[in-house]
Amino acid sequence: MTYMQKKYLKNAAIIIGFAIALSLYIVFEAWSIHKLPTQAQAVLFVMLFFMIVGMFIQWLSNKIFERWLDPVADNVINEMDRIEQGEEGENGICAELYRVLDKDKYTIHRNFKIPHKKFDIDAIVVGSKGIIVFEIKNYTNRMAFNYNDAFVETKSGFKRILSKNDPRNEVDSYCYELQKYFNVSNLRGLPIHKAVAFLKKDVAIILSSKVRVYIISGFNELDKYIATLPDDPRFTPKVCDVINKLLN
Repeated sequence: MTYMQKKYLKNAAIIIGFAIALSLYIVFEAWSIHKLPTQAQAVLFVMLFFMIVGMFIQWLSNKIFERWLDPVADNVINEMDRIEQGEEGENGICAELYRVLDKDKYTIHRNFKIPHKKFDIDAIVVGSKGIIVFEIKNYTNRMAFNYNDAFVETKSGFKRILSKNDPRNEVDSYCYELQKYFNVSNLRGLPIHKAVAFLKKDVAIILSSKVRVYIISGFNELDKYIATLPDDPRFTPKVCDVINKLLN
């Protein structure tokens, strides 16, 4: 049950309770109204009229809220939850990168935005091992990957997802644009390591021995990936400094 559904049920319960109370009040007043002066009866009728109108307005506003505003509010709340979950994933993975990498040899660029592009890259590591681009995910449902396809676990089993939703294709696209940005900045031919890093352990299942993009699931696999990457002699401190200045 969504937050807005709970809110609607709460409002409905208030209206029903108010209607019951008002009904009892009307019955009581109808029984005793003949005892009141004519002017007092008129005042009482006006009060009852506005109470009934108020109930109708409340009912109508709930209907409007349920019909048009509730879906919008749910979408906003879901988007806020998605952003918060994404930030949690980025903070967790980047904190681990800061822990395992020598800060004197490596620089981590978070949420790098290529000029004139709408997307941002979650994390770019620059150092003696080269350039590593991370697409960071904080998923709860498990995913499975073979060479070409990606699958997400549902209640009925694993279901193939659209190519555009495959995080490997996201990082492929980002690295392609980053390579173009390097090229126009006179940094041609720089290799880029690509990785999709999942915050939670055992969320990603690898079904193929060949991978287009390295898949990381949890901190242990992240540490292992960093440790097994060899140093690249092309990335001298001077070259890394030029790259970092560009990314800054």
